[in-house]
Amino acid sequence: MSVTRFSHVTINCADLDASLEFYRDVLEMSIADRQLPKGFPRAAIGCFVGGDWCLHFFQATAEQRAQFETLPERRTGVLMHVSLRAEGYVATKARLEARGVRVREFTVGERHLVQFLDPDGLEIELTFSPAELPNGPVPWVAA
Repeated sequence: MSVTRFSHVTINCADLDASLEFYRDVLEMSIADRQLPKGFPRAAIGCFVGGDWCLHFFQATAEQRAQFETLPERRTGVLMHVSLRAEGYVATKARLEARGVRVREFTVGERHLVQFLDPDGLEIELTFSPAELPNGPVPWVAA
């Protein structure tokens, strides 16, 4: 077996509509409903500009959450963040600021990272080219 490419990350949303609005408005992702078999939760997918999907969103019922907890050694708590390549730094920063989203950002080599939390507390990291920064690279500052 060989892994050929990244498929997606699934996010179990506390409020599916709020999460979809966030990803649609802040990240300008294309969001579409995803048809699942009867008995599955309502779901949606978020797509890259080219149409490949990368994020799967759903809101599980209490019964479904209980079923998920039966998986042996389920351990997704070590996931630190989801990192996405992005363009449009200035407009993205403006959308984040308009929503009052707190960000951490810094430049590392040829990457400028903007990190923030989505409505469910998942850390999202957007990776921009430092060439997009109006005031040049931003150094890492330990908090």
